[in-house]
Amino acid sequence: LPEASSTVYGLAWEPTASVARRGAPRRLAACAYGALRFHSPEQEGHVEQQSWEGALVSLSWCPSGDYLVCGTQEGMIQIFPQVE
Repeated sequence: LPEASSTVYGLAWEPTASVARRGAPRRLAACAYGALRFHSPEQEGHVEQQSWEGALVSLSWCPSGDYLVCGTQEGMIQIFPQVE
């Protein structure tokens, strides 16, 4: 996987239900300072990124894969809708 530009605080695989619905390879989400990144191991080097001001320090997909929830360094919860 490509090198991250800051410390990676959490990793989570995309749920199988979401992958089937999208019809695309399974992604690995990584939270870090300044961004939420989606890595596609089947597409080497391919990374999607959603910028964020501050540090995302934990993450979890909802079972359907419709949302990804992250905890922030400020003690808040951020809900991201499914990134296509």
